[in-house]
Amino acid sequence: MSNYYLQEARAAVPGLAGIMAAHAAVQDELKRPHRADWQPHPEVMAQAKEALRFGTEVAPDLGARLLAAERGQAEMDARRGALRQFSEEFQYEWDQAEQGNADLMLSALKPYLAALLDETERALSLMGAARTAEAVIEGGPVALGAWADLLSTAANYTDLRSTQWAITRSAWTHYEPSRPFTNKDVGVHLGLCTIEALWNPNGNTPPPWPTEGHNPRAFPKSDREFLLWAVEHREHVWLPTVTECVEESHRFIEVTNRTPMALEPSVIRKQDNARNLQRANGGAGLPR
Repeated sequence: MSNYYLQEARAAVPGLAGIMAAHAAVQDELKRPHRADWQPHPEVMAQAKEALRFGTEVAPDLGARLLAAERGQAEMDARRGALRQFSEEFQYEWDQAEQGNADLMLSALKPYLAALLDETERALSLMGAARTAEAVIEGGPVALGAWADLLSTAANYTDLRSTQWAITRSAWTHYEPSRPFTNKDVGVHLGLCTIEALWNPNGNTPPPWPTEGHNPRAFPKSDREFLLWAVEHREHVWLPTVTECVEESHRFIEVTNRTPMALEPSVIRKQDNARNLQRANGGAGLPR
């Protein structure tokens, strides 16, 4: 996967650019055709055989040419073997650098989420009450321009979330070796914080955001609709580091397992207000 946000996340990891450049150089070298300055062994043999067929003497340098062919082939094989090993080692260093610095990479993406949320709020203010393409057209050129901006913002939001998802999934076992990464337990925490304040997964009601189908665990119907819903309702949309996501998913499981299904989300939200305030203040007082 390669996009602007992934490049920005990787730029936050010290030394990663050098590893990536070295890996790319090795790949280029492996793809480059090798021009041998020696005659291949089968070709030398074929020429000597044809010479004998027509009564010509065996070339006095046949042995030297065959040895040169064997030595040249061996050198080329050794060189390519070394390049393949370099490629594997640089790829390993690359993977380790990203997995070990996933929190750093994801932290670098947080300002981009904030900017996209601001863009969404600005577009909504210009669109007025219009929320469909038809209503936007009726709203005039200002609303139409804001709608176009919103579509662009939603596309960027999709790229950002895809990058976040890939980084988190790749590094998950590095941070949480005891529990696998699953959509059910983890995916929902990649976009919303303190989600149980909005929805109790042990109940029978669907989540409050627009979803596809009737699955109570369904993901948002589309990034555009989720952005509209989240910004309009001023929900705690976030982009957690892997450490934050692990912590939040553990807390989510603990809270929802001990929360009666009849407990109102507003009550749970009240319980989490102090925690949200601590997060806003940089995490002071949060358990480590």
